[in-house]
Amino acid sequence: MQLPLVAAAEKDAGEQVNIWVVVKRDDTCVIRIARSEMGQGTRTGLAQLVAEELECDWKKVSTESITAGQNLAAKRAWGEMGTGGSRGIRISQDYVRRGGAAARMMLLQAAANEWNVPVKRADGVERRHLARGVQAQHPLRQGGSGGGKTSTAQ
Repeated sequence: MQLPLVAAAEKDAGEQVNIWVVVKRDDTCVIRIARSEMGQGTRTGLAQLVAEELECDWKKVSTESITAGQNLAAKRAWGEMGTGGSRGIRISQDYVRRGGAAARMMLLQAAANEWNVPVKRADGVERRHLARGVQAQHPLRQGGSGGGKTSTAQ
């Protein structure tokens, strides 16, 4: 038996690509940020770095705060969580970009595996298709009309 709220949360949860990126079934992308927004644009700026790596439609991007417990459980993968002055972007931008690039590569590999093509060929597809889960039929692959299956990184 599942409680209705639990079932609704699971339905809306989407697929976690890595600790930074969650792709939801409704074509939106959630980017997890460890910094607070305190008027400097830190949260938005860091999310834009990840979205840029994924070539996401900015209108379909949202952010999510992580907790200190999540950061500790992930062996402090998000680094320090403080926000002060302009430090938030300056200190975080390198590993945030790397997190976005890693998510992109995971999506590309998942798409290439699903389509049975080399990653090089999957990279030719607009990343907006990758960020929304990728339909099973690769445009460069011969034959077939796609099965409507979604490819996600494991």
